[in-house]
Amino acid sequence: MSETTPMNLVHARAMIDRTYNEAGRFQWAREVAVNAIEAGATKIVFGLEKNGIGASGTYRRYIADNGSGMNKDDLVTFFRTLGGSSKAVGGAHENYGIGAKIALLPWNTAGLIVASWQEGEGNVIWAKADEETGEYGLRKVEYADEITDVWPTGPDPELGFDLEDLKPDWLGDHGTVLLLLGDVLDQHTIRNDSRRDLKGRSALREYLDRRFWSLPDSVEIRVEEMPSDDADRWPNKPGGESAFSRAVASAERNVRQKADHSGIVELNGAKLHWFLNRSIEPGERPFTRERGFIAALYKGELYEHKTEHYDYRSFGVAHKEVREGLTIIVEPPLADDDRRNGAFPEGDRNSLLWNEGDGENRPLPWNVWGEGFAENMPEEIRAALDANRRGGHLEDEDYKQRLADLFGERFKMSRLEAHDAGPESVAPTAPRQRSNKSKTAAGGDGRQADTVSRPEFGRSAGDSDAQKTRFAAALPRWEACGPDDVGMGMLAAWDPRNPAGPTVLINVQHSVIKDQIGYWTEQYPHAPETVTAVVEEVYGIAAVAAVAHSEQLKAVKVDRRTIEEEVRSEKALTLSMLGLMLHDLLIGQRLGGKLGRRRSAGSLEEVAAGTSVAKAA
Repeated sequence: MSETTPMNLVHARAMIDRTYNEAGRFQWAREVAVNAIEAGATKIVFGLEKNGIGASGTYRRYIADNGSGMNKDDLVTFFRTLGGSSKAVGGAHENYGIGAKIALLPWNTAGLIVASWQEGEGNVIWAKADEETGEYGLRKVEYADEITDVWPTGPDPELGFDLEDLKPDWLGDHGTVLLLLGDVLDQHTIRNDSRRDLKGRSALREYLDRRFWSLPDSVEIRVEEMPSDDADRWPNKPGGESAFSRAVASAERNVRQKADHSGIVELNGAKLHWFLNRSIEPGERPFTRERGFIAALYKGELYEHKTEHYDYRSFGVAHKEVREGLTIIVEPPLADDDRRNGAFPEGDRNSLLWNEGDGENRPLPWNVWGEGFAENMPEEIRAALDANRRGGHLEDEDYKQRLADLFGERFKMSRLEAHDAGPESVAPTAPRQRSNKSKTAAGGDGRQADTVSRPEFGRSAGDSDAQKTRFAAALPRWEACGPDDVGMGMLAAWDPRNPAGPTVLINVQHSVIKDQIGYWTEQYPHAPETVTAVVEEVYGIAAVAAVAHSEQLKAVKVDRRTIEEEVRSEKALTLSMLGLMLHDLLIGQRLGGKLGRRRSAGSLEEVAAGTSVAKAA
């Protein structure tokens, strides 16, 4: 006998509805599919239930599987157990997510019918919200002179058809069917549900395609899709079309079929699987069923899909032409049974958590994985980026000279270098090691290179003697890009993980730059290409200057994260570029009034007209 009295869940609906609202759009589809697979199903169909169309003209979604099925007791236990099924909640990696009931009941308050067969015998439960209390429960019916909440399949006068007819021919003697009734009995649950946003002919299938990285070879999942959003064209209506069935393909199969190159980058226990479609030319869309994406892989399922330009930029991939053909699947190490030292799912099975062993649960470390991938960029991806790259390069001597002239001594910074008997003090960072190879050794004469320590530097006072030294601010490069590679309406973006080196991306298709090109092309109609190159270069140099100058904030102890995420944000860079030329002129005019005329100072009218662009070039 148990030593305790089991806990009863009071006001279950509030908890169920809250959990449901926190779940993903098609989480219900994941829940019923996984339940069916765990029940041994080899076929799962998300179909259009035909009997309701004939009885009342109502188009309802049903989900059928040929798994092991449930008997009367199993059905009641299935409903009364809060979780994925009747089984008890297990370890960190067992499937006990929000469950099919929690994912379905809040948008099917009129009824979730579960009909199940074992050895050819079918039984039914009808879960719904109570009309008086609003709490979820099992509908009670009179059967064989008794009031019961589970009964054999048979004619249902309220629905107008025989529930035994829910069983498709292929289901055989065992399996389960879920029928979704919506919030009222005449609601169409096949499409256009306002609470789960089912609009879109192929949205459900596409979700399943993306959710499952791999499926068991023995399992077939199909989705019946409506012909259009126009209800007048639905099946069994005058002029209507037939619903059609399409197979769900695992994401892995889709990705591997389109990939010309693939590989794995291993980072501290995580495996970063990458797949690159290189059968495209710069500016051409890849011929694929689905564009590239980034996601986390956990026990055959994909979590946290990422497709935005900034997601790819954190992995060192900036340009649209490359990222559209690149998929990166991060397979993190699994947490132990105590949910530490790895990844494990949240209760809603919609996202993953990460624990480094200290007991604190965090979001997945995407930034760490992105940095590691960029530092270990596969050569095939690097080559694809090189093929789509254009813009200022530090190898360009003219470009470097322009930057040197722009910075000069004025933008040198100070730091403390450990030095015996120095007048200052420093808490130095650990010395960096470098190889002391001679040119002859570097040429390959077989001599062992010596390893020496660089001087120790720091910014804070400490126990070591030190002296101040001056150094130039780090100079990034710039690179031309399009509007899809930066935020909407933005002129520039900071790309510190670019494999070619820290880079500022310049949206050369921005209206500000296009207007400048248009104006100067009118002034020099015989050299439009030169005008375009000069204008783009000037904006590139302006953005590089803004980034390099921001290094000075470290001297006043602004932390690196603030500099990277805020000072060098797309908005901040864009704003700095919009005002740079005008600000330079105003400073020059005021200094000129006190110190004399500058060597090359334009008028305010010239700047407003765009003349300062030419002077800066």
